[in-house]
Amino acid sequence: MIIKLVKDVKDTKVNSVVEVDEITAKGLIESKDAIEYTDEVKELEKSEAIKISVKASKTDVSTKNINILVKEKNMENQEYKLAKLFKGVVQKAITGNSETGANADGGYLVHTGLADMAPTLTWGSQVFNKCRRIPVSLGANSMKVPVSINSFVKATQLAVTNPAEGSAGTNTKAQLTARTLTLTKSSILVPVTNELLTDVPSFDAWLNAEMRGKMAMNVDYEVLLGSTAGYTGVNDDTGFTTGVSISSTPTLAELQNIVSSVWQGYNAEWYMSITLWKLMVNTFATNANLEKQLIDIGGYKLLSKQVNVIPTMGAADLVYGDFGQYTVIGSQDEFSVSREVRFLEDETVFKLSHRGAGAATVKALTTGDALAIGAFACKS
Repeated sequence: MIIKLVKDVKDTKVNSVVEVDEITAKGLIESKDAIEYTDEVKELEKSEAIKISVKASKTDVSTKNINILVKEKNMENQEYKLAKLFKGVVQKAITGNSETGANADGGYLVHTGLADMAPTLTWGSQVFNKCRRIPVSLGANSMKVPVSINSFVKATQLAVTNPAEGSAGTNTKAQLTARTLTLTKSSILVPVTNELLTDVPSFDAWLNAEMRGKMAMNVDYEVLLGSTAGYTGVNDDTGFTTGVSISSTPTLAELQNIVSSVWQGYNAEWYMSITLWKLMVNTFATNANLEKQLIDIGGYKLLSKQVNVIPTMGAADLVYGDFGQYTVIGSQDEFSVSREVRFLEDETVFKLSHRGAGAATVKALTTGDALAIGAFACKS
């Protein structure tokens, strides 16, 4: 049964149209959390959308009294499908002096924020969703995040004493520095012919999922390895990551050296390409190692630590660490659709934009206990 939510239900937002089994539907309707989404309800929504669209199109939208006039027309199936999918009302957008060019900007833009499309980047992400995420306030494009230059394994810092009754303990001041993270932008722009949207049911919803999955994989790669115009990856992040070399045919001793470079109090995991994981399996999957549980092929574990196979990593890339110690900042992700950006080609354009930045915020030790260096170790 198809229903429309009138309240937020768990992770599903109000006004969402979903198809559920009859028992669940009746329960939600009886609790007044939803209504049955009948043809009558659809027609009423379509009628209201057209009225609001025509009203909005005649509004003065600038101090220069530029008025945009849109003639009332019947909303075609694909247009109504888009309006329903993105829970918005088509509203005319100013595009400058002309929107007759094949790639003119704007035109019936419908924006949907992270709250409505959530989860945008956590869907399909193996790394980003493990990071500590901090939202950036409106109007800001950067943020300073604190970094401690103290270490609890150094004898000279964060002293622990056993004061007698009535005596004060040792006062140790935390030493902090700051890393400035500046937002960068990533976007995906996909034009789709109107004929395809008409001929293939729910193609727009499928494309939405594909774009979100691709963006999540891209951000995962940047968190792991960085890019010239994106996130600061942990690989070769000087002062925050320990570079550990391993040979082309690694030994267990070399891998144990990587594990020992990260403090065991962190929840560290392996991140590697499928090529490198196959090499690990071919190298270490002996009866003796399997019995000692030094490698678990089906469970994707190496030295009892979880292995995450990342499709976008290179054949020789290897990262080991706890991404709970990696901080990302970001503004609201935006998913938008325009049905008149490329109207000469009869194409609807979908766009997904993400603005964010991130970096490791736990400094690696240069002195002290050599077996507890930091939160990350990477193959150099």
